[in-house]
Amino acid sequence: IELEVLPTGGWGYDYLPWIIRYARTLKKPYFTMTGRFHKSWGDFGGIRPEHSLLFDLYNSIANGGSCSVGDHMHPKGKLQRPVYEMIGRCYSKIKQIEEFTEGAVVETDMVIIEPKMAKIPAFQFDTKPVWGATRMLAELKYQFDVSDGLDDIAKYNVVVLPDNVEVDEKLKEKLEKHLKKGGIIISSAYAGLDKEKEKFVLDDYRILFEGEETSDPSFFVVEKEILEGLPDMPITIYQQGVSMRATKESKILARHMKPYFNIRSWDWKHENLYIPPEKETGRPALVQCGNIFHFSFPIFKGYFDDAVVWYKEILKKCIGMVYKEPLIKYQGLPSFVRVNVTVQNSRRIIHVLSYLPELRGQR
Repeated sequence: IELEVLPTGGWGYDYLPWIIRYARTLKKPYFTMTGRFHKSWGDFGGIRPEHSLLFDLYNSIANGGSCSVGDHMHPKGKLQRPVYEMIGRCYSKIKQIEEFTEGAVVETDMVIIEPKMAKIPAFQFDTKPVWGATRMLAELKYQFDVSDGLDDIAKYNVVVLPDNVEVDEKLKEKLEKHLKKGGIIISSAYAGLDKEKEKFVLDDYRILFEGEETSDPSFFVVEKEILEGLPDMPITIYQQGVSMRATKESKILARHMKPYFNIRSWDWKHENLYIPPEKETGRPALVQCGNIFHFSFPIFKGYFDDAVVWYKEILKKCIGMVYKEPLIKYQGLPSFVRVNVTVQNSRRIIHVLSYLPELRGQR
């Protein structure tokens, strides 16, 4: 499988992390095709900084893949010496670590499931929930794959169903087995519902679905049990999710609040722009049902679009409550540092990539 990923050419730096984690579940050799160009393909006078190219190569290797670098030959048949000198320097660094990367496979204990991956081309459905979940888990140094849910998920301890994942009968059976062995499910918004979007498919969801959330924006306030490290105030939910009710068998970890009025309301006289929270609705924003945690709002798409750090922190709290021994534990690493684990023969290799991609020009 060849993964064409030129971050500066329109793919961006969020594409490779999720697509390579999907490719590696398909049981085929895979590698990435990046480019030497400052912009996109055919930018003959554009050459990237060396560390920009190295970042792509290291990223592929840390995720169990191999790498290639693309170029375009001038119509006169002449290659640019500085380009190939730079590629040579980069590949010499790759060669130095080849002893530890040749034949290495990734080790993971979590998975993001999106069944649409197997049915619909990646740019023909809303991939933001998967992108957001990937970014959140990667920033938290968790080790995970992205799956279409067709294969066995028995090896994973944590399953993430981001925002819109429909659960059919086959996936339902797998998730039930996952819960029976003590597995954990993190889901949000419409994820976990049936195709008709009428109810949660799994009986272990002790939650009543009541339709689309009508407040826009809305807010949540976390309970004391998970408050440490989070602001003790209403936190904004910028994107509408679902309205739900907790049953007696579930635990509320965050309470939902409504605004005085919706931002989009308009009576031809007044525009509502500054909207504070008014009161609690009596409904939850986050519910725990044993090893299931469900957010009423699209936390993953919300993180990708709006980068609310508290969304990530509350996700970390949920996982930490029931999963005490993830593959990687860390202290003091910034969120932009990525940690990947691979296994080769009898040794385990930990890749730590400390890069901070920075958008310096508007385009």
